[in-house]
Amino acid sequence: MQVRERPEDVPLPVRYFSQKYARRMQKQIESIPAAAMRKLTRWHWPGNVRELQNLVERAVILTRSSTLAISVARTFGIAISIAFIVSSRKRPAHESMNTWVESV
Repeated sequence: MQVRERPEDVPLPVRYFSQKYARRMQKQIESIPAAAMRKLTRWHWPGNVRELQNLVERAVILTRSSTLAISVARTFGIAISIAFIVSSRKRPAHESMNTWVESV
């Protein structure tokens, strides 16, 4: 699944993967902040669902409470780097970053 083609579907795999990894790591994730979910939905995912899965797994690893700790700035730092590599053929990276920052 290309995540960028179906942004309305992002919450379902986010919830699924957060529970999957929480069980595996013996953590209890009871909620996902609405603001973080909106940012995840708005992000133009350069990859497929595995990219989203890896992001959620990392967030579960870093979570210390029952609320999934998705630090959007830190989390998207890696994704932004990947997106710049992919989009750099089309436009300068600073243009891409400015567009993304304005959109979220």
